Amino acid sequence: MKSLKQLPLFLALLAPALIKGQGGSWEVPIDSRTQEGNSQTVYPFSAGYTRYQQLNAASDFGSSIGGTVIGPGGVLLCGMYLRLDSPIGFSFGGYATNLQVNLSTTLRQPDSLSPVFFDNVGANDQIVFGPATPRLAGDHTGSSPEPWTTGVLIQFDQPFLYLPTEGNLLLDIRLFNGSTAAGFLDAWNRPGDSVSSVYGDIADLSGTTSTLGISILFSGTVVPEPSTYALFALGAAALLFLRKKRKS
Repeated sequence: MKSLKQLPLFLALLAPALIKGQGGSWEVPIDSRTQEGNSQTVYPFSAGYTRYQQLNAASDFGSSIGGTVIGPGGVLLCGMYLRLDSPIGFSFGGYATNLQVNLSTTLRQPDSLSPVFFDNVGANDQIVFGPATPRLAGDHTGSSPEPWTTGVLIQFDQPFLYLPTEGNLLLDIRLFNGSTAAGFLDAWNRPGDSVSSVYGDIADLSGTTSTLGISILFSGTVVPEPSTYALFALGAAALLFLRKKRKS
């Protein structure tokens, strides 16, 4: 009986070892770590009612800026920075009315997105932000490209568990009631790279496909695998519980 009474305390002490992970940040495409993109875009925050999907290849989530590697447990994505373009747009600001951001794992490949928005969405589609009307703002601190020193931050309301081994990451941005946000976002427009997109009006079922992709830095926490010791301890606790139950 004493052992069973101590079981909740034991599990409470063990839990942090199971859920604690390393924080990190991952840039897409990976060239964005050190370089300015070769293009720019006003999507997805142009004045019109827009929808913007961007495929980000799983290969870009190999290791973070700090060297953190995503293991079999995946990563909980908690937010993202959209980099401003330089030197065209030194600042960015305004409100995005009824902005919604979804993430999912897609089996589509770069430069092979369907023009039909629904066809690109994965089975684990999840709303991670909104609908809400945030003020989006950012400024460059200088006149030359400075990757990841500044950007437009969107902190997710709900984290998204992403496992790169299961497919590519699909970012799906919906802007239901327009935007006053003004400024250019840094982007890459290169056939054959790790990002591509589809964009169009929020009311449309399909849009225009493009090789273009915004330079994005995703932040998150790596989900660690339970250690052999932790698994053994949980198994022992379960056996103890079953043994006591049989005796009672």
